[in-house]
Amino acid sequence: MCKQYLFLSLIFFSLSLYSCSGQYEKIDPIKHPYKLSSQIEHEMQTREEPWRYQEGASMYVEIGNYSKMQSTLNKSSSWDTIAKSPAEMEVFYSMYHHEEALPFVKSKIKNQQIVIVNEAHHQPFHRIFTLELLEELYKEGFRYFGVEALDKRDTLINQRKYPVTASGFYTKEPQYGELIREALRLGFHLFAYDNFEEGLDREVEQAKNIQKVIDKDPSGKFLIHCGFTHAAEGHVPGWEKAMAGRLSEFTGINPLTINQSDFTEASDKSSEDPLYQNLDPKITTVYLDSMGESYKFEPAPDHFDIMIFNARTKMKNNRPEWIFHSGKKPVEVKFSDLDIELPALVMAFYPDENCSKAVPADIQELANPSDSIFMALKPGKYNVIVQNAVPEARKYVLNVK
Repeated sequence: MCKQYLFLSLIFFSLSLYSCSGQYEKIDPIKHPYKLSSQIEHEMQTREEPWRYQEGASMYVEIGNYSKMQSTLNKSSSWDTIAKSPAEMEVFYSMYHHEEALPFVKSKIKNQQIVIVNEAHHQPFHRIFTLELLEELYKEGFRYFGVEALDKRDTLINQRKYPVTASGFYTKEPQYGELIREALRLGFHLFAYDNFEEGLDREVEQAKNIQKVIDKDPSGKFLIHCGFTHAAEGHVPGWEKAMAGRLSEFTGINPLTINQSDFTEASDKSSEDPLYQNLDPKITTVYLDSMGESYKFEPAPDHFDIMIFNARTKMKNNRPEWIFHSGKKPVEVKFSDLDIELPALVMAFYPDENCSKAVPADIQELANPSDSIFMALKPGKYNVIVQNAVPEARKYVLNVK
């Protein structure tokens, strides 16, 4: 096997410089679903489906390009909403005070049997918020984790203990992969429940599939992570009831429902909720009334128990700061003497996972040999694969201290 050398310099938090050099090897390209920016752009330009920009945004977030995800998603829809007036905001501030969301939600999960948290499928930080709830949920006795995005054909995930790219459509995004890994590490039993039908039938079947799991352990506690309005209680136009409402109907259990998707940033503020446009939360926040109850979504106050107001993203070194969670560090990687054509994807894999199948811990795109990229990695050893569209691939071992 032909071997050459790749020289790296590592910077942690831009405070200390770690330099190392090591062998890298020429390997057969791995099969993976991730695409380079040029490939994503070409696909969006040559397709005509109205949802092509939504899919393009998802593909950008899979390779860790949050800025391109935001600008691409804005092409798919522009609501052009009008922000609430100063007078309306004055009334809002007189009725609600703000608190950090994570401790508040943790205090509310006590004595609950079902907790349902939603996400916007293009927003990785929604997955990070759910990940940060896992340890407290486990302490409170939750042992089952229903994942809407999980493909039921992945029957080995609880034995394998990590997600593969075939585990689901959205689960191949690295932060979704980390959510699944952490749940499995803590001891949750994961289960799929979506049947991918349309409309009312999908909501009914999702709820029935979750009910089947509950019926096997009626005293068990269940976390459900789903998309958008599937977490809504009450009446939902077109569906009558969403999954959460149907689940309550079928089981007699009132779930705690948490909405992350509505008060979330967009690249253009005019596409945001009229209330959220006026807010600049520095941390993920809840707004509470004088009774300590969460602000309720105005069009449908019976839909969700807790409304999350997401912090606005701050970028550093082309990465959102929230990507460095759960002990992850910004690791600057510089390349020299790389003998493959660029651009290429740089994918970091955990050493005990199959690189040809696993969801990477992080992905970045390398455009030029003089560029450096910042990866979000915990201390430890990683198998890093650099692969272009030819395809050509190189592999090396990276030790993060």
